[in-house]
Amino acid sequence: DENSCLIPSEAQKSENIAFSNSLP
Repeated sequence: DENSCLIPSEAQKSENIAFSNSLP
C-alpha cells in the first residue's frame, strides 16, 4: 500500500520537527 508508506513519513517528519526544536 502506498498509504502505509506515507504513515512512517509523517511520523518521521514530526520527529524531525521535535528534534529541530530541541536544538539551540
